[in-house]
Amino acid sequence: ASARSATAPPPEPPLARAPCVRCCVGDSGPVVSIECSERNIFASSFDGCVRLWDWSGQQVRSIGAHDGHCSGLELVEGGGRFLSGGDDGMARLWDTETGEMILMFAAGRGGAVWSIRHCPNRQHVLTGATNGCLVQTDMRSGRVVHAHEAAHDDAIAGVQLDDFKVVTASFDSSCKIWDLRMGLTLRTTLLAPPLTRCTRCAYDESKIVAGLTLRQCCALRLCVMCICGL
Repeated sequence: ASARSATAPPPEPPLARAPCVRCCVGDSGPVVSIECSERNIFASSFDGCVRLWDWSGQQVRSIGAHDGHCSGLELVEGGGRFLSGGDDGMARLWDTETGEMILMFAAGRGGAVWSIRHCPNRQHVLTGATNGCLVQTDMRSGRVVHAHEAAHDDAIAGVQLDDFKVVTASFDSSCKIWDLRMGLTLRTTLLAPPLTRCTRCAYDESKIVAGLTLRQCCALRLCVMCICGL
């Protein structure tokens, strides 16, 4: 056999199966989002519920949070409260200890709320919906601060933020960066490879990492986009 070319990529390492420490059971539909605090594991599910387990795997509470799928999930105050978003177009704030709803506000503008994130210093919530709508809401009153009815041309599957900017990832094959200091104004648009859908995302000061699915199949990829200088 011929020698391996010096430019050929190295072979992929074999997959290692990590041992399962314990299973948290109870969901009757696919789990969409997971969050963790020091005391609990939180999961949103297609059955419309948010469920809480302690770290021993014992279910603490099951909350019928939304009509239809419950996709968005975000912890507030280290897990003392949490936010959920669902197919009913609503976002809800919950008390973790009691399971009682504190606040409810319309966030989908006619679409299902797939993504929800909390900005602690501003006490605002950012939600992304299946109709491409991006909404900034005051969490104390439920008042809409800013709304972009067509932030994307397709579903917003991922939202991440800090005190200054918001990053959104969409099924329209793009990620966008929005400036919170200037009334949620668009700073830049980054395009993923064609025929892909951007799903969840993460970022630092130099790059965005977005999960991709191919439009014609369920293959998964990661896309790294450079944002240096923005």
